[in-house]
Amino acid sequence: MDAERPHICHLTVLNPAVHTRIFYKLARSQQALGWRVSIMGQDPAGQPYQQEGIEIVPLRPFHRLSLRRLLAPWRILWHCLWHRADAYVVHTPELLWVAWLLGLLQGSSWAYDVHEDYHLNMAHAPHYPAWLRRPAARLLRRYERWLAGRAAAVSYAEWCYDNILGVAAPKKFVLRNSFTPVAVQGQARLQPPPGPYLLYSGTLAPAWGIWEALALWEQLRRHRPLKMVVAGFSQHAALVKRMQQWVAERNLQADFFLFGGNSYLPYVEVLHLLRHAYASLALYQLTPFVKGKIPTKFYEALACQKPLIFTRDPFWEELNAKWKLGVAWTPRLGAERVLQQLDQWHAAGWRAGEEVYSWKTDEQQLGKMMELLR
Repeated sequence: MDAERPHICHLTVLNPAVHTRIFYKLARSQQALGWRVSIMGQDPAGQPYQQEGIEIVPLRPFHRLSLRRLLAPWRILWHCLWHRADAYVVHTPELLWVAWLLGLLQGSSWAYDVHEDYHLNMAHAPHYPAWLRRPAARLLRRYERWLAGRAAAVSYAEWCYDNILGVAAPKKFVLRNSFTPVAVQGQARLQPPPGPYLLYSGTLAPAWGIWEALALWEQLRRHRPLKMVVAGFSQHAALVKRMQQWVAERNLQADFFLFGGNSYLPYVEVLHLLRHAYASLALYQLTPFVKGKIPTKFYEALACQKPLIFTRDPFWEELNAKWKLGVAWTPRLGAERVLQQLDQWHAAGWRAGEEVYSWKTDEQQLGKMMELLR
């Protein structure tokens, strides 16, 4: 049966194999369209395994700045030469040359799924020397544009990325980081804490607002007994330790719950915690690589009918006017006012239409893209 179906393989370096976008959106939808799907990405398993009929080929987890990251594209190329697929999707710029070479050697088609504006990321990345950032970003953009033009298709995770690589229709698609319900084998096993709590989910990083989230919780709990749940992952053990020290210094351990931290948390668990939360926190720092985006947690909060406390930004306030996201926050907005707006949101019972947040619309675009890869 599998031999009769076309085989598509997702290739990524830094992302976990069972990734929110790669596994739960793209791979599952492609499987439903009749493809045999495999994913090669970071995973602690020692051997390939099947999850929901999708093959996971694990890369042992490694840090962003490591020798193993430099070697990963070569390891991926070697695997793909021995385990040929009919089509590939690459999820990071450093694998573009791998997909292009596989296309030359195997006659396979390939697509580039653009998660981020990597030019902007590199131009502002604090972990690279300041003198290197902009020249490296310019080289990266030229490299991306040249190879993206040779792909069968390019998909973007955000509308604001639509023209960054100069790829025109019909090869260009926008597949948002919208919400798809998770129906997996087994159920969530985490037990949410009793009583109302705020939820910070996703990447644990300063730019994603982890410190602002903790500071806001500290302010709000002076007026209401709210707990804090952090559900996410960081590659930096020092950040997780510093966060736990912050909590301990304020003697808040009894009301603080960390899930994940130094290990990936299954997506089904994150959604389970969100469905029981009082509010979700999205206090992003408005860096150039964040502005204009609609983060995944916006769609998740809409789908799970939970208010969002988000950094005040003109674009996000426009969305709030249409979608009733929740509370636009600035440091000048007092704790009592935040709680008052949250109470008003809950009392109003806001419900967004499914067309606003659902992956179904994007899934139709994915179907059109897959026709270019056959």
